[in-house]
Amino acid sequence: MTKRSSTALAEHRFEYEPAPEAIDHVNIAPRYGLFIGGKFVEPRSGKWFPTINPATEEQLSEVSEALKADVDRAVTAAASAQESWGRLKPSRRARYIFRIS
Repeated sequence: MTKRSSTALAEHRFEYEPAPEAIDHVNIAPRYGLFIGGKFVEPRSGKWFPTINPATEEQLSEVSEALKADVDRAVTAAASAQESWGRLKPSRRARYIFRIS
Protein backbone atom coordinates (compact mmCIF):
# COMPACT_ATOMS: atom_id res chain seq x y z
CA MET A 1 0.00 0.00 0.00
CA THR A 2 1.35 3.42 -0.91
CA LYS A 3 0.13 6.60 0.67
CA ARG A 4 0.88 10.01 -0.73
CA SER A 5 1.29 13.04 1.43
CA SER A 6 1.99 16.46 0.07
CA THR A 7 3.25 19.45 1.93
CA ALA A 8 4.10 22.95 0.83
CA LEU A 9 7.78 21.99 0.56
CA ALA A 10 7.85 18.50 -0.90
CA GLU A 11 5.89 15.43 -1.78
CA HIS A 12 6.53 12.29 0.29
CA ARG A 13 5.72 8.66 -0.35
CA PHE A 14 5.32 6.23 2.52
CA GLU A 15 5.44 2.48 2.02
CA TYR A 16 3.50 0.30 4.44
CA GLU A 17 4.03 -3.42 4.91
CA PRO A 18 2.16 -5.84 7.12
CA ALA A 19 3.65 -5.96 10.61
CA PRO A 20 5.07 -9.39 11.40
CA GLU A 21 3.26 -10.89 14.35
CA ALA A 22 5.03 -13.63 16.24
CA ILE A 23 4.53 -14.65 19.83
CA ASP A 24 6.50 -17.89 19.70
CA HIS A 25 9.51 -16.18 21.30
CA VAL A 26 7.49 -14.88 24.25
CA ASN A 27 6.33 -16.91 27.22
CA ILE A 28 2.75 -15.96 27.97
CA ALA A 29 1.19 -17.41 31.09
CA PRO A 30 -2.40 -18.60 30.82
CA ARG A 31 -3.40 -16.24 33.64
CA TYR A 32 -1.93 -13.18 35.39
CA GLY A 33 -2.86 -12.05 38.88
CA LEU A 34 -2.29 -8.66 40.44
CA PHE A 35 1.33 -7.86 41.31
CA ILE A 36 1.14 -6.44 44.84
CA GLY A 37 3.85 -6.36 47.47
CA GLY A 38 6.38 -8.15 45.28
CA LYS A 39 4.22 -11.13 44.35
CA PHE A 40 1.27 -12.09 42.19
CA VAL A 41 -1.98 -12.34 44.14
CA GLU A 42 -5.53 -13.33 43.29
CA PRO A 43 -8.00 -10.49 42.74
CA ARG A 44 -10.58 -10.02 45.46
CA SER A 45 -13.26 -9.98 42.77
CA GLY A 46 -12.34 -13.51 41.73
CA LYS A 47 -12.93 -12.31 38.17
CA TRP A 48 -10.67 -12.51 35.14
CA PHE A 49 -11.00 -11.18 31.62
CA PRO A 50 -9.38 -12.36 28.40
CA THR A 51 -6.64 -10.54 26.53
CA ILE A 52 -7.01 -10.91 22.78
CA ASN A 53 -4.40 -10.79 20.02
CA PRO A 54 -5.87 -8.15 17.69
CA ALA A 55 -4.11 -9.66 14.66
CA THR A 56 -5.61 -13.12 15.07
CA GLU A 57 -8.47 -12.53 17.53
CA GLU A 58 -7.16 -15.48 19.55
CA GLN A 59 -7.12 -15.34 23.34
CA LEU A 60 -3.59 -14.89 24.66
CA SER A 61 -4.17 -15.00 28.40
CA GLU A 62 -6.46 -13.89 31.20
CA VAL A 63 -5.79 -10.96 33.51
CA SER A 64 -7.33 -10.19 36.85
CA GLU A 65 -10.13 -7.71 37.35
CA ALA A 66 -9.20 -5.46 40.27
CA LEU A 67 -11.63 -3.92 42.70
CA LYS A 68 -11.16 -0.77 44.76
CA ALA A 69 -9.99 -2.99 47.64
CA ASP A 70 -7.23 -4.41 45.40
CA VAL A 71 -6.13 -0.91 44.40
CA ASP A 72 -6.10 0.18 48.04
CA ARG A 73 -3.98 -2.87 48.91
CA ALA A 74 -1.55 -2.04 46.07
CA VAL A 75 -1.26 1.62 47.11
CA THR A 76 -0.59 0.60 50.73
CA ALA A 77 2.11 -1.84 49.61
CA ALA A 78 3.70 0.78 47.35
CA ALA A 79 3.69 3.40 50.09
CA SER A 80 5.40 1.04 52.53
CA ALA A 81 8.05 0.16 49.93
CA GLN A 82 8.72 3.79 48.99
CA GLU A 83 11.07 4.55 51.88
CA SER A 84 13.47 1.67 51.19
CA TRP A 85 13.19 2.23 47.42
CA GLY A 86 14.15 5.87 47.87
CA ARG A 87 17.29 4.89 49.78
CA LEU A 88 18.59 2.80 46.87
CA LYS A 89 21.16 4.33 44.55
CA PRO A 90 19.68 5.34 41.19
CA SER A 91 21.88 2.79 39.40
CA ARG A 92 20.43 0.02 41.57
CA ARG A 93 16.86 1.20 40.93
CA ALA A 94 17.62 1.30 37.20
CA ARG A 95 18.69 -2.35 37.30
CA TYR A 96 15.41 -3.38 38.92
CA ILE A 97 13.38 -1.42 36.40
CA PHE A 98 15.37 -2.88 33.51
CA ARG A 99 14.74 -6.42 34.79
CA ILE A 100 10.98 -5.99 34.90
CA SER A 101 10.67 -4.16 31.60
